Amino acid sequence: MSALKILTAVVIAAGGLSAGAIGAPTIAAAQAGQWDEAGFNNCAEGYEAQREDDYVSWYYGVRQCCISFGGVW
Repeated sequence: MSALKILTAVVIAAGGLSAGAIGAPTIAAAQAGQWDEAGFNNCAEGYEAQREDDYVSWYYGVRQCCISFGGVW
């Protein structure tokens, strides 16, 4: 089993335990992040040239831009 799969399982299990212990879903208790729209747009603009040639790289690049600048994918 890869380290990523193990880490994912641990995070999911911890989230489920905390939600059960508190009585509310973990995501509802999370602090709202700050969305930096200008930063996201600048980041995503750098990936637009890849959209036609390499859609997968474009997708993951824009996804990472979203997450890095406070978005929820």
